[in-house]
Amino acid sequence: MGKRSRRRFALVVVMLPVGALLAALFAAGGGPGVATAATRLTPATTTSTTSSTTSTTSTGSTTSTGSTTSSTTTTSSTSTSTGVPVLGCVGGLSLAKPTSTDPHLTNYSFHCNGQVTAYSIVVSRPGQAYDELDDFTNTANVIDPNTGQLSNTESFNCQGAIPGSGINCLIAAPATYADTFALIQGQFDTTTPFCPTLPAHAKPGTKPSQGAVAYLVVSDPTGEEVGPWLFQMSPKCPVVKPVPKPKPKKRHKAKKHPTERNAKG
Repeated sequence: MGKRSRRRFALVVVMLPVGALLAALFAAGGGPGVATAATRLTPATTTSTTSSTTSTTSTGSTTSTGSTTSSTTTTSSTSTSTGVPVLGCVGGLSLAKPTSTDPHLTNYSFHCNGQVTAYSIVVSRPGQAYDELDDFTNTANVIDPNTGQLSNTESFNCQGAIPGSGINCLIAAPATYADTFALIQGQFDTTTPFCPTLPAHAKPGTKPSQGAVAYLVVSDPTGEEVGPWLFQMSPKCPVVKPVPKPKPKKRHKAKKHPTERNAKG
């Protein structure tokens, strides 16, 4: 899983504060603006904003007694590129091989149709405290979209509190962003299984635990924070049903003896 961070850190203020993001997520109730991994992306067109200021060169002459004064003023034009903004992202989760220290290890990966400078992942579970993350990799890899190989120049550094509810990751120098459609990969370990589960030897009537959810928010070179998007587990979490309660036994009425029936007849 690579080097992990088990110390408590103050979250880097490069993204939405985790508390504010969580409040927004639950207030929205997963409504409009929350996309799933099934969302189809269309390649973003490189957008460049150019501002230029040009003044007309002017030459003025003033004739006085025996003297002439000339002045020339020129303003050169300048341009600034804002990079490729992120319009959409697709992310997925998969269960990783568990270890003795990370029994609920989960892989995450995502790509966006713009350049990513930073991202946050928030993991929560309905009805539970904000302490779903027990561990995470403090570096995330970037896969070059052109070669399919691990990038030698792009990666992310990640920080977060343990236990906590999220991580913040910032592009590592010397890179200034992960390129368009680059695949970003990392891992985190949850305090309990990510998918709904039943405890071993569960008694009849026991309900499965609530499954967790993970959200993604990204920043791009324009300074915008975009999202949240919902990660999808692949394959999907299995459906876990409560342990059924035993059915009550039906009471059988005692059959009357033939002589009793005849006597009443």
